[in-house]
Amino acid sequence: MKITVYDGAGAIGGNKILLESDGKAVCFDFGISYSIYSQYFEEFLKPRTVRGVLDFFEVGLLPPLRGIYRQDFFPSIFDWNDFKDHPFYRDLELSGVLLSHAHLDHIGHISFLDEKIPIFCSPLTAALSKAVQDTSKGDLEKEVCYKILRQENEDGYLKPAHWKNHPAVARPFRLVNTGGIPKALQDFWQNSAGSRPLQALPLEESNNIDGMAVKRFTVDHSIFGASAFAVQAKEGWVVYTGDMRLHGKKGELTRSFAQEAAKLQPLVLITEGTRIYGSTNEIDVGYEQNINEEIVFENCLKAVQSAP
Repeated sequence: MKITVYDGAGAIGGNKILLESDGKAVCFDFGISYSIYSQYFEEFLKPRTVRGVLDFFEVGLLPPLRGIYRQDFFPSIFDWNDFKDHPFYRDLELSGVLLSHAHLDHIGHISFLDEKIPIFCSPLTAALSKAVQDTSKGDLEKEVCYKILRQENEDGYLKPAHWKNHPAVARPFRLVNTGGIPKALQDFWQNSAGSRPLQALPLEESNNIDGMAVKRFTVDHSIFGASAFAVQAKEGWVVYTGDMRLHGKKGELTRSFAQEAAKLQPLVLITEGTRIYGSTNEIDVGYEQNINEEIVFENCLKAVQSAP
């Protein structure tokens, strides 16, 4: 077994964590690293979308893994030889991405992946991901659920293909541990949000990825649909928590996940560590008191009740 953290270590979000076992490769999340992004870009200074992956590779926002990205995001001036000395450069076949939740620091760079690579997630994460893309203007980092074909013009710039002749192409999504997919969700999933037609794929259910068993656990987080995953590699179970918390209104979901994951006796646990608590004191986050959602709720309620 081999686990490679391409991004997300020593930072908040941006997770791109590759699990390889028995000749198979899957990724836990594929998000935007805001710590790297903020070093080069800001509100009015963006990567040059007309150059596809080029700027993203140059500044380290995407690892140069040959074989996993959309071909229409490579301009003719791109040369893989420019990245052969990069420590992350290699050929890779990816069987799928296990998506923990729909925050951009975990989902945003799925847009760059080959559109045939399936995404495994919860129904709510799928619905939120499409809602975000449907309501966003054209953006390389928002094409998570369906791709808009790019074509190179005579100046060498990548531009969206004309909407009349080139429908949006859906990415395969697999819903894990769902117990059925509501018809309303299937209808929403297959509808186009604008004038460009959508070459849709139905949502499907699956509990395995390239022959490896997958379990999904609902956890509490600041967005609906957040999940943790367990993958049964050849060597044993690997558990990935994604973002989770205990101080939310549904903290019992996170505790339940921990109990169920423990039963698997996992070989590896990969977890977020933005805030780590000791038995009595919070560690290294600069707070004297752990402020949870219940305290925030009570303070807000008092403020409202005291207002005329």
